[in-house]
Amino acid sequence: MKALVLAVIGLIVLMVLTAPSPPDPTPPTLTPEEIALIDVEMKEGVCSQPKCVVVYVAPWCPHCHNRRPTIISLVHALRQEGIPVEVVIGKDSITEVREYARKYPFPVSYDAGGDRYRNMRVPGVPYFRVINASGKSIKSLSGGFNSVGQLRAALKV
Repeated sequence: MKALVLAVIGLIVLMVLTAPSPPDPTPPTLTPEEIALIDVEMKEGVCSQPKCVVVYVAPWCPHCHNRRPTIISLVHALRQEGIPVEVVIGKDSITEVREYARKYPFPVSYDAGGDRYRNMRVPGVPYFRVINASGKSIKSLSGGFNSVGQLRAALKV
């Protein structure tokens, strides 16, 4: 019995020591190099075309990591057709955001204070929203699919 109690205590201590740190709640200031990550095609929900797509992802999200290749393919396909796409990374520390942003082969936006997250009322990530030129939401999807075709069909783009 004593060995079982010691084993449970050891397990609890191990879990506490190896638990990941929570994200830094203080939004960091971006350096000029990090500002270069921001995509200028579309900012803060302003769409210059009949349709634009916003994709919100977070470094801590396993589904965002798993769907990153599909998101990248979607962005390339839509941009080739003249549909602006903005990938927004948020809800984590600047260190995690930097590392995750480097995995995208194009500029991304950083939602430092979480304003975009709150304004878009993101229910979960990855999150996809199609907006029109007046900024009105046409279609949205949380989670996504593993194929560009399925994503496009669901988003109607």
